[in-house]
Amino acid sequence: MRPGPDISRAPLVSDLAFERTGSFPAFHQRVEFDRLAELASELAGTGAALLVDAARKPAEVLGAHGLAPDAVHAALLACAEVLAHPATEGWVLATTGKNRPTRTGWRCAHWLPLPATGTSTQTGLLLLDADASRDGQTATPVLRVLASHAAGVLALARRSEQIEQYNANVLRESESRLNLTEHTAGAGSWLLQLSTRKVVHSDEFATILGLSDHEQVKDLESMVQRYTPEWRSGIRQRLERCAQNGESFDEEIQVLVEGGSPKWVRTVGTAVRRADGEIARIQGAIQDISAQKQAQQDTLRLAMRLTTTLASITEAFVTLDRQCCFTYLNQESERLLQKTTADLLGMEVWQDFSPGLAQRLKDQLTRSLHTNRRVELEDFFPTLGKWLEVRAYPFAEGLAVYFRDVTERRRSQEQLMLLETSVSRLNDIVVIAETGAGTEDQEPRIVFVNDAFEQHTGYSRAEVLGQTPRMLLELDPAITKLRELAQSLQQSRQARTELMVRRKNGAMFWVELEVVSVQATAEDITHWVAVGRDITQRKTAEDMIRHLAFYDALTDLPNRQLLLDRLQQALAASARSGQHGALMFIDLDNFKIHQRHAGPPHGRPAVAEGGAAPDPKRAQDRHGGAPGRR
Repeated sequence: MRPGPDISRAPLVSDLAFERTGSFPAFHQRVEFDRLAELASELAGTGAALLVDAARKPAEVLGAHGLAPDAVHAALLACAEVLAHPATEGWVLATTGKNRPTRTGWRCAHWLPLPATGTSTQTGLLLLDADASRDGQTATPVLRVLASHAAGVLALARRSEQIEQYNANVLRESESRLNLTEHTAGAGSWLLQLSTRKVVHSDEFATILGLSDHEQVKDLESMVQRYTPEWRSGIRQRLERCAQNGESFDEEIQVLVEGGSPKWVRTVGTAVRRADGEIARIQGAIQDISAQKQAQQDTLRLAMRLTTTLASITEAFVTLDRQCCFTYLNQESERLLQKTTADLLGMEVWQDFSPGLAQRLKDQLTRSLHTNRRVELEDFFPTLGKWLEVRAYPFAEGLAVYFRDVTERRRSQEQLMLLETSVSRLNDIVVIAETGAGTEDQEPRIVFVNDAFEQHTGYSRAEVLGQTPRMLLELDPAITKLRELAQSLQQSRQARTELMVRRKNGAMFWVELEVVSVQATAEDITHWVAVGRDITQRKTAEDMIRHLAFYDALTDLPNRQLLLDRLQQALAASARSGQHGALMFIDLDNFKIHQRHAGPPHGRPAVAEGGAAPDPKRAQDRHGGAPGRR
């Protein structure tokens, strides 16, 4: 708390004293202990007495009588021997040397321990007597009663100190918690003492008003002047009515902040009465509500913008209360639901729908209210002839519901489902791949294959989806055709080729492949669609036909047709390159005679052997020179 005038933090002695003066009187224990020392001196008939706590090092004087302050220390030094054994009664004679007090006149010291109060005591009365003849005299019964009383007073004082320390700790902790609470809540407390018109306030109160560390609001008038001019008269009247009639107040008003703009605060005040019912003070608090005020203004502006936005939004939007009755419809919802706001306000949202649809809609909306979670529903509304998507979002007052016409989307989905079903049942292989544009490796990735793909290749969908089509090709033989395919796709967006595809078991088969591109825009290609047909049987038949056309059926050697084909190719190559070549004929000696006598079955191996490996020596003898000579 920041007080106006200086206020002692001593324990409370009298509420009435505080109400009269605004502060509390201090409690002085030393005075009481000095009186005990004086009484002990009178009862013992000595000139001086000390109440000493020998447990402290050095020993501490709690109360004194008959000695000047500078003589007390000398007396303790002279009596150090008995103070070293505080639980034992003892006597000390003053010497004439340096240890003898020079200004006190005592010659005999009597140490009388105080009775123990629950624990061993180390406190006692040190009686200083000018008569040395009393050395060794025991204490009188009256003096021992006084010692016992002094022990009780001392125990009570120590207990009071502990309680006071505990209360001080509790007060500090409470004040710390209060300051933390006020800081967290943005509220500061204040107290107006009516008898003095003085104000006491907390640190947070000063923080809200923008006061410096040592600046305070000291009185009522200073407090009133902190409010803006238009509010000063009102707050003064409320304080006066509270002081006179005990009328509490709670107002939202503005205060002046040094070095800043006015601040909105909530000011609360209530009267505090004494036991006799008279109003003694007013206590209250202020809370910084500038943020709440700003939020209210922002909310108002937002509500106005929201109303305008909802009215012009292209999506149908309605609000429902917790009974699912219409409370608001925008223009688009009127058009979609084919009714006006006047027709639907206060009506249940499912009222005009078929029983089955109404029950499904009711179940979903009720579940959203009970679970406080959004729900979505897509259903056909026969009365509207449309498919609608319904999305409901719960809030405190009910539901915010969006309706969207998804009839066209449903039709597209049905068409896509029919198309996908048809494609998946085709006998031809269908593969769809993303182009890979924008990815790190620029590789296309398979995103769809049909059933025929699985049947022909042996790969399942799970094995190839996300993979590159290269896994199906032997790149070395197919690289030329792939380049031709890519060039054709760049020119016409579609291409056709024949290449071999690898099955999962490693076997290869021929595929006639047609590829077309799918474009998102005129320039961007997103997917490739490839349709393939297994032409392995056709390729095999073509190879057989080609073999029969160019090879002899009996010997399986190249025939005259292949000779003419190769000769034509050689002539064309010679014409292009300008190089010359030669044609060589090889004859088999006596072949006709051998075949005539042995028969064709024995002649075929000879022809095959001669055509496959002609004898170089025979060729040399036939042409009269080395082999290869022209």
